[in-house]
Amino acid sequence: MTPTLAEPPVESSEIKENQPEPAPSLPSDAPLTWRERRQFHRIMEKMPVSIRFSDLSEAIGETANFCARGVYFHLQKRVAPGAQMELVFRLPRQIVRRQGVWMRCKAQVLRVDENFSDQKIGVAATLMEYEILET
Repeated sequence: MTPTLAEPPVESSEIKENQPEPAPSLPSDAPLTWRERRQFHRIMEKMPVSIRFSDLSEAIGETANFCARGVYFHLQKRVAPGAQMELVFRLPRQIVRRQGVWMRCKAQVLRVDENFSDQKIGVAATLMEYEILET
């Protein structure tokens, strides 16, 4: 008995049209909207931040997180997107490996989140210039 070789099935357009498409998977060249867009590692750290606004008024807030290009903090004063300010805060030991290192920076508000129940406002700001202050 001689083995017979089966021919591979021929696809017809009728059969293909009636079959459901496979579920899409995330391609390796997916656009950034499908992936994490942050370029820098965020440090999740709550610490006091001193804020001086362009009208020379001042406030104290609390950072939620920050990275090399920006900071997110909570504040009880309203600010508008685009507002510029000066921030001063202590850098955590996990970054600088010693105590007493502070950073003063010029920042611009990118986004304001007002959905907090404790009357605080969330502020996302980009860091434009900074200066390291050692004590």
